[in-house]
Amino acid sequence: MSPNSPQAIGNSELRPSPSPPTRASARRSDVAALALLFAVPTILLADLLFLGSHLYFGDLTPFYYPINQILRSILLAGELPSWNPFWSAGQPFAANPEFHVFYPPRWLILLPDFQQGFRLHILIHIYIAIGAAYFLLRDLHLRIPAACFGALTFGLGGFYLSYLKMPSFYFPVVWIPLIFALGRRLILRPKASTFAAAALVWGLQLLAGEPTTILQTGVLLGCYALYEAWHFHRERLRRAFRNLSFIAALSVSAFLVGAVQMIPAADHVGETVRARGLEWDMVSTWSMPWIRPLEIVFPDILGEVYLHWYHNFYPDKVSGYIDSFHLGTVAALLMLGALVHWRRPAGVVAIIATGSFLIAAGSNTPALRILYDAGMVRSIRYPEKFALAGILALTLLAVLFADRCLRRDRGAIRAILIASLGVATVSTLLALLSFAPIYTDLFRWLWGDAPPVILAAMVKASRLDWIIAAATASIATALFAWLRSHEPERGWYSLVFVLVVLDLGFSMNERVPRIQNDFFDPPPLARSLARDLSAYRTFHAADLESKPLNAPWTLSAEAKSWTFRNGMYPRIPGAWGFRSVLELDYDMTNLLPTTDLFDAMFAIRSDTQNDHFSETIFAMSNVGAVLTYDAEAEARILATPPEELSVDEVTPIRASLRNYPRYYFAEELVKIGNLEDFVARVAARDAAGDSRDIAYVEFDPVAIGAGSIDEVQETSNSVSMTLQTTKPAYLVISITPHKYWRATIDRAPATLQTTNIGYQGLMIPSGRHQVELVYKNPLILIGGIISILAIVALFTTLLITRDRAGRARVAS
Repeated sequence: MSPNSPQAIGNSELRPSPSPPTRASARRSDVAALALLFAVPTILLADLLFLGSHLYFGDLTPFYYPINQILRSILLAGELPSWNPFWSAGQPFAANPEFHVFYPPRWLILLPDFQQGFRLHILIHIYIAIGAAYFLLRDLHLRIPAACFGALTFGLGGFYLSYLKMPSFYFPVVWIPLIFALGRRLILRPKASTFAAAALVWGLQLLAGEPTTILQTGVLLGCYALYEAWHFHRERLRRAFRNLSFIAALSVSAFLVGAVQMIPAADHVGETVRARGLEWDMVSTWSMPWIRPLEIVFPDILGEVYLHWYHNFYPDKVSGYIDSFHLGTVAALLMLGALVHWRRPAGVVAIIATGSFLIAAGSNTPALRILYDAGMVRSIRYPEKFALAGILALTLLAVLFADRCLRRDRGAIRAILIASLGVATVSTLLALLSFAPIYTDLFRWLWGDAPPVILAAMVKASRLDWIIAAATASIATALFAWLRSHEPERGWYSLVFVLVVLDLGFSMNERVPRIQNDFFDPPPLARSLARDLSAYRTFHAADLESKPLNAPWTLSAEAKSWTFRNGMYPRIPGAWGFRSVLELDYDMTNLLPTTDLFDAMFAIRSDTQNDHFSETIFAMSNVGAVLTYDAEAEARILATPPEELSVDEVTPIRASLRNYPRYYFAEELVKIGNLEDFVARVAARDAAGDSRDIAYVEFDPVAIGAGSIDEVQETSNSVSMTLQTTKPAYLVISITPHKYWRATIDRAPATLQTTNIGYQGLMIPSGRHQVELVYKNPLILIGGIISILAIVALFTTLLITRDRAGRARVAS
């Protein structure tokens, strides 16, 4: 049969008319199905939704929880969050796409109960994922049971839930099915209303601001545009050009919707270390090993969330960037069955998945190094993220194949039986082998040696995973075997639904661990530092010294997070009102002066051959508390049985206090030529034990006098000072310099100077003065106007065209 024939067109899973069912009965069925689907995560997550348990795993504790607290405090103070004064001596806030300030669901953190708002603004995306996937699958005219299966897989599959610990990645992912559905409608039946709806939804994804997910969304839409042109039209090139033109126009409109985030973000990235290009080790970190896709079929074959035995595949890391590639055993069986059956669009999906995994493999192929040396990928990290496009394509393939099986296609059922029998057999044999002593030896040979207690725990976990995979695959085999000779009935559907929910629910419990509701209360260390928190910053030396924590609670899933929390590791203290400085730039979005000062601090330490960090740098940086590793505390902890340790006792960190102000008058100006000159001069001062208030500047120094600061008032975006000097003096401002800071002296514009590499300074004339500093990013206003105009235009188009369509239906 020719691919262009009417029969081929009518039988394709991806070609049906995009118009959804309009009958009232179908709508009622869809509403009932969605109610059932939404009930599943509601039950599984009831403790988080209603009982006050906390999300804490991955980056939620050290990054997302504190930044949401900071954002909330700034917004409730009535300010636009242009500047974040709490991290790294101050950094741009709204311009940083990691913080997705303008993403609407994020505003749930403004609920009266912040803890509940924080949980909801993350968990609501599980419901969005389920609803978006269901809409796409029903729009493809799949049966309700198949659409329910696909929606649950996309909403609760282990791979997708692995993103939950990284909201800046998870938020844009959940919108992909809806974007794809509306983009597909636009290609098949162009309408202004469809274009407007698709642009608005894709614009939401851009407001979340994660570039690799946005890129992969566009690639998937482009692949479908080419697929539709190639398989269903004789004038393929013309149709392809037409389809891609629609996608291009859609992407431009979506960019305009997201302009308030994307324009400032593009400007911001150009002023961070990414503009210089990241080191090879950073670019290639978390490259996907070739063994990883096996996890799609066999759950946790390489390790569990907090018990990894595959770390040898990730240099200097204990696990993969994505915790699991597994979507559920039932989904894996359907993927394998679809590939065995090999009907359209299996070939296209295989191409997308292969290309996606090749990119995700990163340094495990020569391609990434070639591109890096050519200067093409020097600002992108974590290649494993690019597995998303392949997994999405495979998920859709599994659901299309499930629908084919439900239509009792004999070839499809035979293929799924081959796949499920194969997986059940392999899993059963390995489950039986796991009880034999040789399994432990094989385990050690494959994954490397480990302490006996850890090795025993790994083997036990692996055995349980094989048993679950074997049981799930065996039950699925029986259910599909029954389908060969019987029409599916309500009882059969109920059994399949229960199997899928149990399959995904078990994985979900592992991917979404909880912690007690007082976890985010300030720890004893924070309470011991309670004073005027706005007056000083903390510096976490222990985090940079990478001291070991060989504690007896290593196997606890919560241990690492308790350690971070109790030890006030960056950037958690921001949640309790502490400001920090000179911390690691985890997301590589700090401004270049901050990066240079951080590097200088280590260079000074090396030059002076000192075990401690530079006191001169502390003085420049408004350090009020230095958090260091406490070997005596660790020895005490190690000597105490784990069951006798409270959660407040398991972090060997102590604080030593300083009293360095944030704003002060320099005693002397010293000109430096470059970063190396600065390092040499400060190292000499440290070696001499002299940390006087010297300001290192880039202009020719002049004689300066002394001064005093009478009053300081700060907001997140401004500083107001009343001060006086006897003759011209130089005010050092320990805030990160940026082009959007503006200063006035007695309301007259004044020029800010880069000082001490990573801070600012201002020449003050003699007398009593009022000094004002204000941070305002004009691109946020420009982007905001563009976004508002785009949203208004698209909504107007949507309303007008829908109204016309409604009147036309009434008239007919």
